[in-house]
Amino acid sequence: MKVEATKFTEVGYVGRDVESMVRDLVDVAVQMEETAQYAQVRGRAEEAANKRLVKLLVPGIKKEKRQNNMADLMSMLNSIQNNETSNNDEDDGEVTDQIRDERLSVAEQLDKGLLEDRELTVAVADEKKANGGMNDMYGQMGIDLGQALGSMMPKQKVERTMSVREAREAFIREESSKLVNHADIYAAAIRRAENSGIIFIDEIDKIAKGTKNGSGEVSREGVQRDILPIVEGSQVNTKYG
Repeated sequence: MKVEATKFTEVGYVGRDVESMVRDLVDVAVQMEETAQYAQVRGRAEEAANKRLVKLLVPGIKKEKRQNNMADLMSMLNSIQNNETSNNDEDDGEVTDQIRDERLSVAEQLDKGLLEDRELTVAVADEKKANGGMNDMYGQMGIDLGQALGSMMPKQKVERTMSVREAREAFIREESSKLVNHADIYAAAIRRAENSGIIFIDEIDKIAKGTKNGSGEVSREGVQRDILPIVEGSQVNTKYG
């Protein structure tokens, strides 16, 4: 894994904080660790994903819901307090013998790969990053704004129409996230970045330019000053630790 320093120049003039190079490196390491650990639990995650697909393809009979605004409000508050996420596809409803038989048939067809191109509407996690600019600003200070907000509010879901093949992959990622320990992933990623990460400092001759003139060019001395502690060894706060 590597990060190139081209986009980093003197702080306050153009580019980003030099320490952001290290944070970018850790972001890459987290993605690599997630991929590796998700692969280890893929079998279990795929099994859970297929069960969710069966329920979506053969839904249960929805029970008539009585209007109870106070109860709904209390349920929502409890969900927020317990950081629970509502899954529309898990609201199974009543399952009759006929539905149970149909689900067995559909499960068999899924195993044989006969329904891969069939389309269905699923509720998946909303991948859009709200307040992106603000989140980037806090991220450079080592604060994960999304995680902070996520601890107060349940994750948002959006409905999308996709094939069974695509829905399975989306579900596998969600189920994999439940099966791994993210604290372990972040710790392993930080170790990976510390021991195996590489930052390429290209065009260092321009950064280390020693001559001074009155032409108004950027001295880049701020870059030299900020890069030296990172080269020599330092601690950088990231949103993962």
